[in-house]
Amino acid sequence: DGKKIMAVKSKESFTLDTKKISDGYHEIQVVSSCDDKIMSQGRYPLPVEVRNSNKDLKVSLAGGPEFSWDKPIEINAECPEAEKIIIKHNSLIVGQINGAKGVITIDPILLGAGPAHLKPLALFKAEPGKDVHGKPLDINVIPPKALPPLNPQKIGELKTGFIIKAKDKAQIAAEKIDNALLDKA
Repeated sequence: DGKKIMAVKSKESFTLDTKKISDGYHEIQVVSSCDDKIMSQGRYPLPVEVRNSNKDLKVSLAGGPEFSWDKPIEINAECPEAEKIIIKHNSLIVGQINGAKGVITIDPILLGAGPAHLKPLALFKAEPGKDVHGKPLDINVIPPKALPPLNPQKIGELKTGFIIKAKDKAQIAAEKIDNALLDKA
């Protein structure tokens, strides 16, 4: 989740105290650093689900996982007793509902074209810091088709009076490009 929660020395084992992190889905990064000049690192992402309470944030996509860039994305969300449910893309809040249940509508333009990793989070006013993370949603935003060129012209056709001039050579007036003309230029 982007927070450092512990550090251990080389070849030591560690135990994760789940009471220090909120319930729900998390990605724990185990990072190993070398003691060389450039501090080389190796990482191992480890998805985990923490359950220290009976709170559970349920989310589901209406359709998907592929969405057109010009149609809203709808996410059904429910977490009893939650004050609010938010959806994050990276660190940006892209949608929210006030309350414990509802539909969150997201404009796909906020996400950009291509894959997006959405993280749902239920917040509790009565218990700050006891938030619940929902299962991440991996989606793909399909970009619009490319527009055709404005003035397509056939290769080799030029406007009347087109002039070709090469350095230290006489200029040539042309209406069409062909190999013989290019040899003269």
